[in-house]
Amino acid sequence: MMSLDSIYIPHGIEISKALAAQANGVAAARGGYVVHNNALSGLAEFQEMNFTGIVMSAFLEHECEPRGLLSEAFRSLKAGGHCIIKVPNFASLNRIARGKKWCGFRLPDHVNYFTPANLTAMCVGIGFRVEKFSVSDRLPTSDNMWIVIQKPL
Repeated sequence: MMSLDSIYIPHGIEISKALAAQANGVAAARGGYVVHNNALSGLAEFQEMNFTGIVMSAFLEHECEPRGLLSEAFRSLKAGGHCIIKVPNFASLNRIARGKKWCGFRLPDHVNYFTPANLTAMCVGIGFRVEKFSVSDRLPTSDNMWIVIQKPL
């Protein structure tokens, strides 16, 4: 489980009812809460401009509606808020070399495959500004990539 600095109030979305209840106990102790729902509908339950940060680590490749989810994240973030996204790098040299045996192919779990170009285009198309996405965040030799996007002020 990820640990947040005590200045942050944790909130979350969990599709498993049992895990949502367990996480809610932890979040509630710090003033937050966890909703039991799918990601898109769950994020819609939070108020507009509610968050300063959203983390989507090893998740967006599983989301059937990634554009809709990022639009909902945009709505939910305060101006200047950040979203950190980690996804498999479909443009990695390992994916090209390994072909169908690439570790990032996890059917039926992974329903999206992102390259640095299409991930950037989707985020910018929604209205985000790319805060950090250097070559070291998306090395062609890495099977994963990280991007930090920001809702403009």
